[in-house]
Amino acid sequence: MAAFIALYYFEDKIQMSQTGHDLIAIGLLIALFITILSWINHNQTDFLVSRDTLEKYQKKESNTKKLEHE
Repeated sequence: MAAFIALYYFEDKIQMSQTGHDLIAIGLLIALFITILSWINHNQTDFLVSRDTLEKYQKKESNTKKLEHE
């Protein structure tokens, strides 16, 4: 993504064609989309439920399974 930003900043000095400008813009949009998706995927449990609630649920499930086996 940094490379696309650098190209966008220096595009006037490089004097590229309109197609080059369009490709840089498309690349920036794709890079931003991928960055947002990876960030959401990384923090997925935070969006769905808080970590404390998730840990409490997992402890409750493990205790329930222990009781069922006994």
